[in-house]
Amino acid sequence: MPDGLLSQLRLIRSDGVGPVTYRRLLERYGTADAALAALPDLAKRSGKPLVACPVAQAEAELERLAQAGGRLIALDDPDYPTLLAAIGDAPPVISVLGQADLLN
Repeated sequence: MPDGLLSQLRLIRSDGVGPVTYRRLLERYGTADAALAALPDLAKRSGKPLVACPVAQAEAELERLAQAGGRLIALDDPDYPTLLAAIGDAPPVISVLGQADLLN
């Protein structure tokens, strides 16, 4: 698994984090790991329900995907569909079965 992919999945699966918030967090903190570490403090300050996705839950999702023959593609991956990436609220990660190159 590429570095940071588990953290990227955890961040987008976190309660209170959608595609737009995900991008804002990465812009502010630089990495998904840093954004995940900041969630508890951000939740306290904002009063919003920002709860990080547990590691075990994200690992189980990746395992199920791998068992199905799929893989996760993150927005920063060269295989991520170009036109989808151009959308302001594009999903930060997508699950793909089959040939990812056909998405372009």
